This record gives sequence, C-alpha cells and structure tokens, in this order.
Amino acid sequence: MTFENIFQQSAERFSVSVDHTKTSYVWKCFGILSYEEAGKRQSVSNQYFCKECLNKAIATDGKAPFNKCKVKHYPRSIATSNLAAHLRDDHRIHDDAKTPSRSGLKDFFRVTPRSPPSSTGEKKNLLARDFVLWVARDLLPFSLVDGEGLQDFLLKYRVIQKVEDLHDRTTLSRVALSDVYCGLHGKLDDLLSSASYYMRSRLTSGQTPTAEIAS
Repeated sequence: MTFENIFQQSAERFSVSVDHTKTSYVWKCFGILSYEEAGKRQSVSNQYFCKECLNKAIATDGKAPFNKCKVKHYPRSIATSNLAAHLRDDHRIHDDAKTPSRSGLKDFFRVTPRSPPSSTGEKKNLLARDFVLWVARDLLPFSLVDGEGLQDFLLKYRVIQKVEDLHDRTTLSRVALSDVYCGLHGKLDDLLSSASYYMRSRLTSGQTPTAEIAS
C-alpha cells in the first residue's frame, strides 16, 4: 500500500509514538505518526504529529479518513516553542513547571483582604496605592480623585472620613505611582531572575530570543 493510500485509511488505525527520553513537556504530546496493519505498526512520516489532535479526531469519528482529519504536524526542524504554542492555543496545555512564575505579576493585582491600618497616615498611603492600581489598570485619569462623585461615594461608605483623607492627584501621579512602579519592577525582576541566563540576557539587551531548535 502506498503512503497516499495509507492516509486514506481510518484515523483509528493511526497513533503517535512519543519519545520518552526528551525532557520538554511538549514531547509528551508530539511524536512520530504510525499506522497499524495486520497487527504491525510502521512509521509513515518523518514529521512530528500532535497526539492530542489525533486523539480528538478519533474520539469524534474514528472511521473518518485520516487525511480528512485536522491533525497538526510540523517538520523535524521545528522549534519547541512553536509546538508549545500549539498546545497552549489549541489544547490549553501548559508547562506546569512554569505556572507559578507566570502568575507572579497577576498575584500583584489580586484583591486580598488587608489588615486594618495602624494609623491614619498608613491608611491614607494604602488608599493612594490602591487608587493608583485602579486608575492604571482601567486606564483612567488621575483627575478622577478630584471628582465630587467619587469623593461622595467614599464618604458615604466610610472609606474616608473627610475629603482630606485622599491624596491630591499631583501626589498620586508622582509619589504613589512611583511606589507602584517600584513594586511591579521588583516582581518583574524576580520573574526574570528565575529564567535562564541566556533568555534574560537577550531580553535585557533588547534582542529577540532565538527559539530553541527541536532535537
């Protein structure tokens, strides 16, 4: 049977053989395509095929011809970053080992209960910092703090006792914004420090990182 005829056979007769000696998580999902005939399996392509795509196609209609199924495949020279992008975008599969570091900046914005401030000054500074985060995330103007509507809202729900408890927009845009910037900069620096030296040096020099070539 020719290769052309093989790919007209039902999808359920195909499988993807993965290489367990490779360390990257992408190789749990990409491998060499094999075809089963008379109880024997043979490789039918020198490209990397997505095991997740094939499993999905078989689950949908295993009798469908393989060449009618959407099974993503790549040349052997493909970078693993491209394989990872496919797994992330099409199958929502991520590298579990990198998940904690990716969530670092997101954690900075996460809403968590605060302990009651020990002084009026501390409360005023915390309020200023959170206000800056709000306007920065929602792309709002700092002049919002001068609006009577916002001031009345904060007074009504006793977030502040008097208008003077709010920093003016000049202080917010200079001091509080600088504080938030330093905090975010520190988080980003922590994330970069956990990356490899090669990737970190590329980022800091403004160069585009060279993709890792699959081996």
